[in-house]
Amino acid sequence: MSLSRIIGHEQPKRLLRRAFAEGRVPTAYLFVGPPNLGKSTVAVEFAKLLNCLSPLAPSSVAEADCCDACEACQRIQAGSFADVLCVRPVVRIGSGAQTQTTEFEGAVLTTDQIGEVITRANLHRTRGRHKVLIIARAETMNPEAANRLLKTLEEPPEGTLLILTSSNPSALLPTIASRCQRVVFHAVSPGALVAGLRAQVPEATPELVETVARLSSGRPGWALTLLRKPRALDVRRRLVDLVASLPDQPLIASLALGEELLSLCEAWWKAINEGDEAADVLQRSGDRARRVAMVDVLDLMASILRDVMLLCEGGEERVLNVDVLPTLRSVAAGTSASRARRAAAAVQQVQRHIRGNANLKLACELLIVQVMELLRVRAVA
Repeated sequence: MSLSRIIGHEQPKRLLRRAFAEGRVPTAYLFVGPPNLGKSTVAVEFAKLLNCLSPLAPSSVAEADCCDACEACQRIQAGSFADVLCVRPVVRIGSGAQTQTTEFEGAVLTTDQIGEVITRANLHRTRGRHKVLIIARAETMNPEAANRLLKTLEEPPEGTLLILTSSNPSALLPTIASRCQRVVFHAVSPGALVAGLRAQVPEATPELVETVARLSSGRPGWALTLLRKPRALDVRRRLVDLVASLPDQPLIASLALGEELLSLCEAWWKAINEGDEAADVLQRSGDRARRVAMVDVLDLMASILRDVMLLCEGGEERVLNVDVLPTLRSVAAGTSASRARRAAAAVQQVQRHIRGNANLKLACELLIVQVMELLRVRAVA
């Protein structure tokens, strides 16, 4: 990877290249934008450019980039370069020798993690020209950690760059945000996203790339995840089939269908987090992994129902799940835009309850009943 291979984000990349080419790298950046846009990826690639042993076009504001081949670039990519550190919020599962760490929604950056950042900031550089310390999802710092970091931002060690990323910068201490140069990231345009995906995953079919580009809503990180983990798209197809079956199901089937929805959440977790460790985390984390997966699955379910609403209104060109249009049309033929809209709203309400620690099994069953009733009878209302 390199800055030139990152999909979209031309303005942030130009700003960073200018800082490098002109030798005006600040002491701290705050990368702001929705999740899964690639903010942390850009931060890592900029760290590579700053420490690359053979940078390409180093004086060019438009083209400066890392070589992506030297020892520094390779070590930074592998996470083994002493002068570059990236910390993310994680949750510890288990205890003692069986302890695992994994990223979950709701996880926080701990005081110990920020303490490690501060320690690294105060150490002398070992091999790099710049020490780069990346704090992903910085808004999740607890108050003690945030106050410790503030002291480092107030008196930054020479040659050290801090990069904070955040999808909710208003949750940061104002004194932290004010000491960082803000770089804003936006959703990538559909054309740029499709072109970038085709370049990075040339084996993917044009139809699949188009589908993933629409589903990702301009988020390259999410699009690449879906393209590179086809089992996740298989789970989405099963979810489409489940939603399409609801209008014809008897009410007594809601319990079994609720269990099927919950099983799709487990399948989604395993598809997105491949490997034996994913299954182990699912088993050992109680409901936490299932709850995280359900938030994603309900996002997909809401998008399916919004597509049904759009088809009821004649807005086929705005449908996201374009690869399953025939199935969606059959659902739309039996309901109304109003009912599909209400069904999507019901999904979003349950999603909020799930984030608020609602019982997963009961939530799935009640949601199935609601959507079943809303999609079953065609209505003008």
